[in-house]
Amino acid sequence: MRRPTGRVALPAVVAGAVLLSGGAAAAVWTATADGPAASRADVLPTAAAPVATVSGSTVTLAFAASTTAGGRAVPRYDLVRYASGGTAPLATTTCTASPCTVTGVPDGSWQWTSTARYGTNWVGPASARSAVVVVAAAPAPTITAPTAGQLVGPAPELRGTATTAPADGTTVVLRLYAGASATGTPAQTLTVTAAGGAWSATPAPLAAGTWTLTASQTGTTGLTGTATRTFTVDATAPGPVVTGPTGTTAGTTTVTGTATTAPGDLATVTVLLYAGATATGTPAQTLTATASAGAWSAPVSGLATGSWTAVARQADSAGNTGTSAPRTWTVDATPPPVTLDPAGLAGSLGRPSFTGRGGSAATDLPTVTVLVYAGSDTTAAPVRTLTATVSGGAWSTGVVGQKLPAGNYTVIARQSDSVGNTGTATITFTTLV
Repeated sequence: MRRPTGRVALPAVVAGAVLLSGGAAAAVWTATADGPAASRADVLPTAAAPVATVSGSTVTLAFAASTTAGGRAVPRYDLVRYASGGTAPLATTTCTASPCTVTGVPDGSWQWTSTARYGTNWVGPASARSAVVVVAAAPAPTITAPTAGQLVGPAPELRGTATTAPADGTTVVLRLYAGASATGTPAQTLTVTAAGGAWSATPAPLAAGTWTLTASQTGTTGLTGTATRTFTVDATAPGPVVTGPTGTTAGTTTVTGTATTAPGDLATVTVLLYAGATATGTPAQTLTATASAGAWSAPVSGLATGSWTAVARQADSAGNTGTSAPRTWTVDATPPPVTLDPAGLAGSLGRPSFTGRGGSAATDLPTVTVLVYAGSDTTAAPVRTLTATVSGGAWSTGVVGQKLPAGNYTVIARQSDSVGNTGTATITFTTLV
């Protein structure tokens, strides 16, 4: 039997595909029935490598459209993500046209390939990989001081935090704008380096009024995060005044004065006492007073004889501190040298006469008060109160008018001066029946 030769007419169109291992078709063929048997093969090209651009967690992939060897337009492309230098495909996005947007890409360093796809199983070779792109969230700096709306002094400390992801960088740029918004040209620009996620800076003195601070941190990806804070500068310090003492006082006295009461002025007043006629060196004493209705007072004791100077300081909530002018006065801490003479008291028959010496300085008062106590308890009421006048440095009460009962007695003589010092002398004696 002879084998047929020549061309054979087929009754129908037959189409097929040459399959690669794994089911992916690299080419197709077709045969037609309207003439001698014929076939045509078609091939998918290797797609062009995509170009990736990053915006936050969104990556845009641009690639050149392809056609098959037979001129068919490629209808779909598989864009596959790989870790930089990695071999395992991590995610695939199928797109029909360039550019293709991929959202929600996690932080990291990534590359993409593009593969032409025709139908379900016909795919071409993968492209070369894209350049490595880094996906990272924008840095997120914060401003912790001043707080929102806070009243601060002219040179407040600016503080905040910086995020510390590897791509965030450590440089923070601070800009200060006069007014309630970050518009126009900043009045000051400061650049600081965060350490351990924290930054701080102090600006040159700011004028009174509203200010807006921005803190910007730019990462190596080019993304910038910015925090904004508005606050108010109070450049006026309180104005405390020391009004007393004046003239000469005793070693125990009271420092008095006034405090300002503008909004934000604190009621606490600190009083510094300096030994001498100037407010220099280390204060000998530091007192604290609380102003009420703009007035304050601070008792003090233990001042030695000589010149003393007081200075008052008052702060406000913005951190401004006002200091008063110094006030100097004289302390006379020496009491009158009063004495009691015990002569003639021993064995007294109840009608003693008390005598002694008294001070006669210009500030010493001439009156001596003599208090007679039954027994040794000088906290009880005296049984006799007598007075005498110093004359020529001496004084005498004369004989007690009413006889004292027999017993033991304590006598205290007191003499004061015009500045408030009091000298005392004490003796005991016994009266007989």
